[in-house]
Amino acid sequence: MTRHLQADELLRYFDGELSRSATRRIAAHLQSCGSCRADLERIKEEIEAVLDAQKLVFEPPLPPPPSAWPPLEPRLDRALRERSSSAWKKPIPFLRTL
Repeated sequence: MTRHLQADELLRYFDGELSRSATRRIAAHLQSCGSCRADLERIKEEIEAVLDAQKLVFEPPLPPPPSAWPPLEPRLDRALRERSSSAWKKPIPFLRTL
């Protein structure tokens, strides 16, 4: 390859979106071209900067919870037992006829 790689070629190479033959061709060019290797490194750094910025803006660190939550299953079992036993204690409403 005698020409330098375009930014979109480098980005697709980095993302793994190229065919095998195109990937081999670009990898061979990158071995012999320091300028394109530097361009690829800049693309990697820019992507990392964007990802870091997204984490800072969209994923602010949350404080840890004050304590671990107690297990929910025992409380659910107790509530089911209470509900099933109390259902028999409720009076059954009768329809009054007029």
